[in-house]
Amino acid sequence: MTAQNGFTYLRGPAPSVVHVPRLLVAEPDEEINTLINFWAEGDKIQLVRAQTAKEALELVQDAAFIGTSLHGLLVDFELPDHTGMRIIREFQDEFPGMPVGVTALDSVLSLEIWARARNVELLRKPILAPKLVTFLERLNAKAS
Repeated sequence: MTAQNGFTYLRGPAPSVVHVPRLLVAEPDEEINTLINFWAEGDKIQLVRAQTAKEALELVQDAAFIGTSLHGLLVDFELPDHTGMRIIREFQDEFPGMPVGVTALDSVLSLEIWARARNVELLRKPILAPKLVTFLERLNAKAS
């Protein structure tokens, strides 16, 4: 470090910055949250939680406003106050190219078509661990 004109300058290479992937999760099912916690912790993924669609939308908008990244979204199709589709649209507008997954108990053809068209991974409940792990690996790859 050197000091000039009252400012301190660092010399040498910049310190390495550790990027921790952040996954926004809007999922009311506790069993699924337990599974997500287990696998995300092992992959060193920071979880950002929302209980409602309104909270999730606010988190997406706030993250975009302050310039921080969310590296993925996992949302329940049927949240208490709205469907997950609106959150997905907002997330993809603000963070294009980041992995998005939607969980659903019942899969209807229209949801499958919509998910494919929007490049959204459909995770049917009960979620199988290998499918979740694959989704989290995609998130890690995009975040690095």
